[in-house]
Amino acid sequence: MNKFAIILLFVTTACANSNNQLHLYSTEIGFQTDKATLLINLDNCSYCFGEYQDTVEELDKLKFNVVIISSQKKKASLFASPDNNSVFIDNEKIAIKLGLIESLPIIILPSGERLEIFSPEQLLKYAEKYVF
Repeated sequence: MNKFAIILLFVTTACANSNNQLHLYSTEIGFQTDKATLLINLDNCSYCFGEYQDTVEELDKLKFNVVIISSQKKKASLFASPDNNSVFIDNEKIAIKLGLIESLPIIILPSGERLEIFSPEQLLKYAEKYVF
């Protein structure tokens, strides 16, 4: 019974910590956590710019936040035009510092669930399955 309680406590703490980090991040960047958020790191994913640019354009920005992580604002702006309503730029790489993303794109659902994306097709599939 004690092992079960310890595991449950660990899982609860890990989930709460992840949600706290997301809330901190959303406050810093300026997006609302009530809709799905796509984090895409252009600095640590060399093929992401070319692979995902068209797919990100297809996303319904009313149902998605898009946060582009890049130290180069111009590069991020070429990927998708930031409007501080649904498209944001993280040029200080705060998401990486908080451990929200490493290299591959990630969707963070309002529940806090994180979905790692391996291809543009998978991004559209997840967008339809979890968001639309």
